[in-house]
Amino acid sequence: MKVGFTGTRKGMTSEQKDTFAKVLKEVSAHVFTHGDCIGADAQAHEIAIKNRWLYIEKRPCTLPDQRAWTIGGHKCYPPEAPALRNMRIVDDCEVLIATPGGFKEVRRSGTWMTIRYARKVGNLVIIIWPDGKREEHIPKANF
Repeated sequence: MKVGFTGTRKGMTSEQKDTFAKVLKEVSAHVFTHGDCIGADAQAHEIAIKNRWLYIEKRPCTLPDQRAWTIGGHKCYPPEAPALRNMRIVDDCEVLIATPGGFKEVRRSGTWMTIRYARKVGNLVIIIWPDGKREEHIPKANF
């Protein structure tokens, strides 16, 4: 299973980190892709790196002050504009795990833009809220 990740630059809460680690195992991920951004991406990378069976890909953005420069992983793509990078993460995955910074959708947020795009293209989206509770958005079947 190819899993993409998006999260807040503020970083995950401890509850989000715990739930993220569980979800990563539950979805039987074998490829994990993140945006190599400061905050939640860097935290997710550290959790994923402990799972030695994962193939880790990084898709950094063109804003160097937002980049985490995480160590390890298997492939790092050339930097792209943030919105394009986020769309590529979604396009490359079957499941998107998201850890937003709050409990409500925000219009001008890279994390929420990525969630909306994943829903639009029909990916399974697992949102892990700041309290660690999770919510799944299952794509509709096309018959």
